[in-house]
Amino acid sequence: APLVTAKRIIYLSTMIILVTVLLTILFMFNHSVSRPLKRIISGIKNVSMGKLLPIKPLRENEIGQLAVFFNKMIKSLKKTTKDLDNLIEQLRESESRYKSLVELSPEGVFVHQNGLIKYINRSGANIFSTTNPLDLMDKPIMDLIHPAFHNSEISNIEKVYKNHTTIPTRELKYVTLKKKAIAVESTATYIDYSGKPAMLTVVRDITKRQLAEKALRESEEKF
Repeated sequence: APLVTAKRIIYLSTMIILVTVLLTILFMFNHSVSRPLKRIISGIKNVSMGKLLPIKPLRENEIGQLAVFFNKMIKSLKKTTKDLDNLIEQLRESESRYKSLVELSPEGVFVHQNGLIKYINRSGANIFSTTNPLDLMDKPIMDLIHPAFHNSEISNIEKVYKNHTTIPTRELKYVTLKKKAIAVESTATYIDYSGKPAMLTVVRDITKRQLAEKALRESEEKF
């Protein structure tokens, strides 16, 4: 019986030691691996939600090195994000200045896309006999070009879209909203507008100039 009792004591002691060792390992794993990993996972979740937050320093082991790398990445992302924000702000300011220049331009400026007017400044609206640019929005561009120039302008439009080129200044005739034919000088070029191919056209009404030139020629012929 004493021998059996001794064996039981040894067995129980061994089990207690094994359980203690196992619990110690689990505690160490939870403290040195599981918790740090949870912090890193939490940090990654924050990044996915747009929160660039560093995580608390960890022990100097493999997991700790991973945390250091993560914090360096966060720092780099913050700098990149700041640079991008500055660039976007500069682009907005540049776009605002460009739009102001176009709006104040004495020349008519308009953009047509897929054959429809998508933008026109006030000077352009005036050329087409209206004070409100909205009267021309989504108006078919061919409705504003005199029929005598349809073929040549269709060819020019196709050339601009195909070659991303610029059409030199030329004289042609447009038709106003009041169905009046006017003489113009116009040039056009390819642009991206709202992320899609389009044409930017700059136009000047030369009707009065042509009438003055005609009157001068007629006057000279009399003498």
